Amino acid sequence: MQTTYTEIFAEISRQISSRKKALIQRALLVTWPIILSIIIGFTYKQITGVEISVFISSSLMNQVTVGTIFFLIIFYMVIMSSILKIEKMIWIDSFFDRKNLTTKESFTISKKLFWPFLKLNIVLFFRYYLIIILATPVAIIGGIYFIVLISGDGPLVFFGVYSSIIIAILAWFYFMRIKLRYIRFVFLDNYKGTSLNISDTIDTTKKLNQIFKSESFKKALFTQLGVGTAQAVTNMVINTMTSLVAAGGSMLGGVGGESVRAVAGIANVYTKEYARQIADLSRVVGMYVIYREALKQLSGNEQIENEYVYNLK
Repeated sequence: MQTTYTEIFAEISRQISSRKKALIQRALLVTWPIILSIIIGFTYKQITGVEISVFISSSLMNQVTVGTIFFLIIFYMVIMSSILKIEKMIWIDSFFDRKNLTTKESFTISKKLFWPFLKLNIVLFFRYYLIIILATPVAIIGGIYFIVLISGDGPLVFFGVYSSIIIAILAWFYFMRIKLRYIRFVFLDNYKGTSLNISDTIDTTKKLNQIFKSESFKKALFTQLGVGTAQAVTNMVINTMTSLVAAGGSMLGGVGGESVRAVAGIANVYTKEYARQIADLSRVVGMYVIYREALKQLSGNEQIENEYVYNLK
């Protein structure tokens, strides 16, 4: 019996509900450098009466220093977000393995799995994504050639050609995301600390993709679309609300108005990240439920318990 959409979204709801506190903490773990930067900028303005942007532009040394700090913040946020994506897989896998991990233990495991997963992602990039990146300049040059030398209706054809190229690129990345929906779960279930055969992992993923191929793909697609749409709507609401609050702060003027704008900025950064954390967990849970179903059809067992991973805590 195949998993229904109702069961998928019910499991997503249960997992989000049980991880609310952890998601609040994880959102802060990602965003604290940005929040601290907003606070520093506000404090600097109150002490000196000068905008932080004036300080940055006042000398080359200040620009280099702030630029370096900004790069380090982005680097930190990218690494931390990657670790937390792994942790969400640990959460859902340990739930069905009936392993009662603390958030500290799941975070420790995720940090130790960062490099193996990075290696997997690098392999996937070269195998599935590099080709479209290399093909993009060729498509652009070909489009220019077509427009300039063949077509007599430049602007209209220009729009059509480049719209088609952009849609094709986005479709490829989205298709690959769905096609590779099981591969990280397969990797997590089979990683033992040694050099895992990536080809075997990919082959197993291909076999799983054949199980209820069309129905599974459709469920994965609609789960992704549903989560993505919900996140986009949430972000739009957050942007609207914080913009209104910031506008109200501007009308107040003075320290009070600047304080309101700073708080609105912090709220905007944090709530967006919190929404993203929920969306990421929703995607992981949705894919995992389908993965368990495919795994059961392939091997007769819907769960693989990898003790090596749990011993990393």
